[in-house]
Amino acid sequence: MSTIVLKNSFVVDPSNGVKGYKDLEITNGVISQIANSINTRHAQKVYDMKGKTCIPGIIDTHVHLTLDGSNVGYTMLAKAGVTSALDMYGPVDKICDNIDTYGSGINVACLTAPFKNTNSLSYQKFDESTIRQFVNEQLSKGAIGIKLIGGHYPMDTDLTRDFIRIANEQNAYVAFHVGTTSNGSNIDGLREAIEISKGYNLHIAHINSYCREEVYDSLTEIKLAIDLLKNNRNIISESYLSLYNGTSGRCKDGRPLSQVTAKCLNLNNYQNSEEGLKKAILEGVALVIANVGDEKVYIKNSKEALAYYKEQNGNVYVSFSINKSEAAYMLATAKDDHGNFVVNAISTDGGEIPRNVIIEKGLQLVKFGALTLEEFVIKTSLNPAKMLGLNRKGSFKIGNDADITVIDLEREVPVMSMVMGEVIMYEGLVVGKGGRIITTSKGVDYIKSKKLEPYTVNIADALLYKQ
Repeated sequence: MSTIVLKNSFVVDPSNGVKGYKDLEITNGVISQIANSINTRHAQKVYDMKGKTCIPGIIDTHVHLTLDGSNVGYTMLAKAGVTSALDMYGPVDKICDNIDTYGSGINVACLTAPFKNTNSLSYQKFDESTIRQFVNEQLSKGAIGIKLIGGHYPMDTDLTRDFIRIANEQNAYVAFHVGTTSNGSNIDGLREAIEISKGYNLHIAHINSYCREEVYDSLTEIKLAIDLLKNNRNIISESYLSLYNGTSGRCKDGRPLSQVTAKCLNLNNYQNSEEGLKKAILEGVALVIANVGDEKVYIKNSKEALAYYKEQNGNVYVSFSINKSEAAYMLATAKDDHGNFVVNAISTDGGEIPRNVIIEKGLQLVKFGALTLEEFVIKTSLNPAKMLGLNRKGSFKIGNDADITVIDLEREVPVMSMVMGEVIMYEGLVVGKGGRIITTSKGVDYIKSKKLEPYTVNIADALLYKQ
């Protein structure tokens, strides 16, 4: 039996009404005791957490780990204090192939996007049997569901609705970066997404992305988004706090492949073309993301950024400072008439995109008085656990998984994190290896065949199908 004790920490666990200086005991990877003082005589390891705050492990419900093959997102998430994450692109095969080598000890769930539409300026149709086959195949390979990326690569409304309907019929998790051939990734697209998903359950990604003043002023768009979510409880959602977005730099026939990239160029008064994107990079408006060591960063020198973009033939990701601070604030804090958060979680849309700022920006909201510390935990751990059906995570209930994030509140940084009682990060040094694949019963055998450890959830228990 392995016993670990965290001494003298300030423990915040709103699910169990705990807020104060406590000791926390872990036995064989699960929470075994929380008390004012725990005898450490039989403990194999003791950590003195004086001056630090322990919260249930942060769960990021929107990340990217597979965009360019660099596989640095696992380490970047662990450095940011994340213990579990939902990859919103896939394919799940890439995660299964790479997590053992590049993983940082975090738990990873995956939603796979239909990739047929990502390499063309037009889209391909899918018949119903093809959609069913696609959803089934992804579930059998370990994904928990699918992600529609209409904001970048739109399909028509009928095809989008068919994907949502069939995913629901197969009890699969389904998320949507809104946008169709009729409406883009904006407030009108959000309204349309809610309309076409009537009668079905849907996770709408990064609500803040639809409040960028493309249709109305930002405050009007924010209010509309909040009202739409309040009145349509079949929808779950998250929003992020970074002012930077992330989008593809790939072009074909002289035009950006991603509709988000095209929109960013238009909103910043650049031509919707490859030359327009190059000009935006050279003028420092579009920031190019590059590998440096075990993480990705923005290239600060715009001439170097353009040279790197050309060297990579445009196969890079870029960011525009396009998100509104008022949207980040209001969507993170908005509540309904019952005191529940309208947007369920704070996410990052990060991973290998360098904006893993849940702790930094989230604690700034706490210090400002916009969120309490308990509410920060609800938005970053408890609610995300419910969203993914992670019934043994998100709180320090006795018997729950010992997934823990330790924070220095003054510095607004994570200083240690644990998954199932194993330290995966300490003071910025990532020591975790591999990772578990969060999957459903349909994917367990495949995950085991890849010599990986499955962590099984029942999507019927997820907030998506219970709200």
